[in-house]
Amino acid sequence: MKNLSLTFCLGIAALFGGVSASWGNNLETCLSGQFPTLCNKSLLTSKQLTQVQNAERAENLKTCISGQFPTLCNKSLLTSKQLTQVQNAERAENLKTCISGQFPTLCNKSLLTSKQLTQVQNAERAENLKTCISGQFPTLCNKSLLTSKQLTQVQNAEK
Repeated sequence: MKNLSLTFCLGIAALFGGVSASWGNNLETCLSGQFPTLCNKSLLTSKQLTQVQNAERAENLKTCISGQFPTLCNKSLLTSKQLTQVQNAERAENLKTCISGQFPTLCNKSLLTSKQLTQVQNAERAENLKTCISGQFPTLCNKSLLTSKQLTQVQNAEK
């Protein structure tokens, strides 16, 4: 009977030790602000919840302000000033992607000014011509962007 009681007590201690460790890990995860979906907020005190919300806002702002990951940015957590900064950062990052002309499908043309759009279209035509004129990737060549002279050059290159 003593062994059974001792085993029971050790089991309860392990159980509570596990819960305690779980709460500690949860708090650590939550306070990082990096993984809001992994945070069990029901285990937090009101003070901890406030700290976690602040951490989540700070981490979200880091992600958003880079402008590189608009789909990972939770704009509802931003102030109006932060939102303006983030939108400007997103436009700048988009322009970097677009102006190379190499990734037309990744370019959000609706974020470009008319002048930028013209520059991007010229860059896309130049990149397309490079691809086409090599003759190596005819399926990647958008022949509708070529002039008649360029089309003749490309057809010769493909032969």
